[in-house]
Amino acid sequence: MSKFCGNCGAQMDDDAMVCGYCGTAFEGSSGNNFKYEDPEKKAKIRKIIKKVLIAVVVITVLSIVAGIGSSFVGYRGAIRKFMNAYKAENADALVDMTCLFMQDDDYAEIVAYKYENRLESDFDSFDYHFDSKYSIKYKITNASKLSERQSKSVMEQLVYNGLASENDVAFVKKIMNVKVTITAKHGSDSTSTSKTIYLAKESGGWKLLDFE
Repeated sequence: MSKFCGNCGAQMDDDAMVCGYCGTAFEGSSGNNFKYEDPEKKAKIRKIIKKVLIAVVVITVLSIVAGIGSSFVGYRGAIRKFMNAYKAENADALVDMTCLFMQDDDYAEIVAYKYENRLESDFDSFDYHFDSKYSIKYKITNASKLSERQSKSVMEQLVYNGLASENDVAFVKKIMNVKVTITAKHGSDSTSTSKTIYLAKESGGWKLLDFE
């Protein structure tokens, strides 16, 4: 019974243990063990595997870039900017990221005063809890766009608190409600507070409306 090389498919002498064409050792004793693979087919498979691996790498890189980019744009970018000002206890920086109507002279001073009080209250609590320096981190726990009715309710509350006029209620159409957990930590000790941040869409970007 003839036997063939399992690597290149060449016919071998019955008593040969090594292929005379490619030098591959013969495995088995009969033609039933012949496992010939077309070299061109193997090359095509390697090319396909290479393309798949490249595609996986590209998708992974794009996902990472998109994840990083999302922290600088959209509502996440606005929250990041808010937290930078929060950590610095900078009420003026918070006022700078509010809607244009809130930066009017009639409201800016009131807004700054309210923000200063809220920051002072939070950091007094942190300072009371820790005896030494602590770091502050945050996590977005929920984010949702408000309905038209909910948005109107938020704006009416701002009017009630003296932070907006009746005309501004109709001006703001889209509002996001973003819930954030802020954690102050030193070593294994930590304390947290939850904040609800309201963002309004203005000129294609998200601006700060209020936080509580």
